[in-house]
Amino acid sequence: MLSRYGLEKNPYLYQIYETRDKWAKPYFSGIFCVRMTSTQRSESANHMLRTYVPPGSAMYVFVKQFNKLLYDRDAEESFQEKRTRLGGVVCKVGEPMENHAAKIYMRTMFEKFQDSMYKSGSYYADKVVPGEMYVTTHFDCESREKWCKVQYKVSGSGGYYTC
Repeated sequence: MLSRYGLEKNPYLYQIYETRDKWAKPYFSGIFCVRMTSTQRSESANHMLRTYVPPGSAMYVFVKQFNKLLYDRDAEESFQEKRTRLGGVVCKVGEPMENHAAKIYMRTMFEKFQDSMYKSGSYYADKVVPGEMYVTTHFDCESREKWCKVQYKVSGSGGYYTC
């Protein structure tokens, strides 16, 4: 578009084109953000900062409180690592994916993963095109809330699947 309309020398348009990986949706396609929009990610970060840094603070207060935020987050991560190391994780299903998750996740995240893995068993799959396209439907779709999605199209090839 810049070259089509001769706008390569426009500093603003050139700058936003050069930083497109920071704002353009296709660049976030491989980043897992639990269906959060970029606005939600920004609001989440702002909320976290507001709990440590009062609005209108002087720069030295911001730096001091930001360092406290980093320390607290590191301490929480260290706590989770220690909890995982001492308590270990318990594999319930023994699936290869569960065993892999047990090796890479800390205990709290692994427990959330196990819960999601368990819930994924509440679907049955119909083959549309064997090995390529499936439609999964929740077993108890009538009792779920109207806003809940109960059917998904799953496509895949070469061992990779998208939903």
